[in-house]
Amino acid sequence: MTVALERTTTLKLFGWCWLSLAILALLGWVLGIHDQTSAFLFYLAISLVELLLGSLGALLLGQYFSITESKRLAGQMSVSLALGGLMGALIVSLMAIWLSPAASLWMISLLTLPGLLLLIFYQRTQKPLNIHTEDDDASHQDPVGSLKFLVDCFREHPLARWLSLGVVIAVLVQCLQEILAFSIYEHYFSDPSELAIFLGIAVALLHLSSLVLAGLVTSRLLPKAGIQLTHLFHPIFNLLSFAAIALGGRLWAAVFAHIASDPLDASVNSPVTTLLYNALPQQRQGRLRLLNDGMIYPLSLGLAGILLLLIEPHLSWLALAALGLVLSFVLLGIHWKAGHWYRHNIQQQAAEGQMNLTRRSSTDPLDQGFRPTSAQLQHLFKALRHPIKSEVAAIKLASIQPRVLGKVLHSILPKFRYYPLAAQIQLVRQLLLHQPQFRPILFDWFRVHWEEPLARIYPLTSSLTLLPPAQSSIAELVIENQRYQARKLLLELLRPLDPKDQLQGVETRLDAGDERQQAQALESLSLLPERHLSKRLAPLFEPLLEPSLLQIFWPSNKQFYRLIRELEESSDPWIELFIRSRSTFTAQPLAYPRRPLMQRLELLKQIPLFAQLSLDDLRLLDAQLQPRHLKHEEILFVEGDAGDSLYILVTGEIEISRLNDEGEAEVLAYLEAGQPVGEMSLLDDQPRSATACATQPTELLKLDRLRFHSLVMQRPQILLGMCRVLAARLRQ
Repeated sequence: MTVALERTTTLKLFGWCWLSLAILALLGWVLGIHDQTSAFLFYLAISLVELLLGSLGALLLGQYFSITESKRLAGQMSVSLALGGLMGALIVSLMAIWLSPAASLWMISLLTLPGLLLLIFYQRTQKPLNIHTEDDDASHQDPVGSLKFLVDCFREHPLARWLSLGVVIAVLVQCLQEILAFSIYEHYFSDPSELAIFLGIAVALLHLSSLVLAGLVTSRLLPKAGIQLTHLFHPIFNLLSFAAIALGGRLWAAVFAHIASDPLDASVNSPVTTLLYNALPQQRQGRLRLLNDGMIYPLSLGLAGILLLLIEPHLSWLALAALGLVLSFVLLGIHWKAGHWYRHNIQQQAAEGQMNLTRRSSTDPLDQGFRPTSAQLQHLFKALRHPIKSEVAAIKLASIQPRVLGKVLHSILPKFRYYPLAAQIQLVRQLLLHQPQFRPILFDWFRVHWEEPLARIYPLTSSLTLLPPAQSSIAELVIENQRYQARKLLLELLRPLDPKDQLQGVETRLDAGDERQQAQALESLSLLPERHLSKRLAPLFEPLLEPSLLQIFWPSNKQFYRLIRELEESSDPWIELFIRSRSTFTAQPLAYPRRPLMQRLELLKQIPLFAQLSLDDLRLLDAQLQPRHLKHEEILFVEGDAGDSLYILVTGEIEISRLNDEGEAEVLAYLEAGQPVGEMSLLDDQPRSATACATQPTELLKLDRLRFHSLVMQRPQILLGMCRVLAARLRQ
């Protein structure tokens, strides 16, 4: 199976297994199940397919959802599985009234059809997250190579060893719980008919407990306590179940142990264990999962059966419960070690590529005896807005006497939203560095002016589509800008909680644009000491909500008006500008200078070169751009000209060509709207390497060299956008 996993996609394998389930059910229905041998073979085949579906489903979760999304959806998926179990038990019970078990197998095939249709739909519409690992060269190996690869995985990753060992011990514990539970059931109900009635009630109770555990533990405890602590819930629950049996072997203790053996494992342990696999390299997750579920689990089950068959007749309930207690303590230690290595792997992944070359502010203590006059305060606040003077002004403000500074912050923080983001970050950084006693005040300011308004707006964003298209896109822009600023400020507030100085690597991954790397960075932040503070960051990376099918056909005007009211009451300056000027937005194409400011900034934001800039930065950039228009076949520059400016293509098309050895013009590329033109000369200070000519009426924006260099010095992320553009052209 590991070789098959390397040669095709997981979704296709899942589809084939799903189809196999339908075929097996049809064969059982057509051919019939007449004796114990055929029943055993049918049960074995169905169990094998079910096991593969479980393993492949867990792999799909890791491939299509990041750690953050998986953690958020774990509770919902556990509740869905529990509800599916309840519905399946109800269907089986109703079918058993009229049909025999063998005759009702056609229902399995019927129920697989919607699943197959969904798989076909998802295969065509959904794409897995970007997967890039150092193990890509290990694909398409033979079985021996795959086995060697797994051995290397165990040697290099302690987490893999603890996960596999946890499977072995968990199977032994689960078998002990079931033996003890059914032994106590038989002791209390000697009459088979009474036992059958009780087991029917017990099965219903197990399904209900699975639903409760999924709703209370997986949905609520996991997001609050984190993966490490929630992973300890299963062995602790096992300890309590064996202790209850050891205290007297009551019927309620047997039911408690039965719940711990099946519903708890399915609703809590399995989802959390699936999340632990995400801390391993992506290429190794699939093979290790299949090894644990497809080989170690069945072998452990067989070993546990043989072992218990030999010792069970010779041991009492108390002795078996004592053995279960010992194994549960061992399992608790294994889960603790797995959580430890999960934390280690996540932090290591977040710190990969980290280089501490950035200049840090001085950590020397400031003389906090500065008592500014009103004029000095006004001068400092004015300097704080200046891109060059903001750091010096922030340091000076941080040197104010604490008693006076408290009053200053009380007056300035409510208005601080109107300052540039860079100024806010500088003041927060210097205050946390030199006067950390004000951190609670800063967190309270962030909660009131950033977190709570965004928390009210976010659930309503699915109604943005009810706005006119020209307004809807800009509304998304200003909301995303507010979330971007909140992310930057919250990262600055979290910096003092990072004793190992890993936030630089975290910020790099958060800004990388790769969902998997962002999720790993967010998970590493959740491991900081004050987790209740760092968990605020994850919602700021959630994509804006899309309208559901119900909202598409029956739009909610009430929700739409709530969204407009929240936007109108927002104190964010860019949202305020959007509300004031949204009536001026037009869907008609206008020349760049004639467009409203918000629509000009929207256009700049869509250009890959400037995609990482905030609206504050784009507004400064907009003031430096000079529009230029070209007619059909008009030349922008000629090969060999001095390269003194960069052009951004707004509308039209530019042909890039150069002379070959024969002196003939050779077309290199055609550039479309949104792409930069002439950027190479700004990077190497060389003459133009090619000729640029308009193939149709074209509008461009010009940025001269000095302003471009100044922009890059202040916002170096522009160079990453430039590298992406150049790489895309080289690929073409």
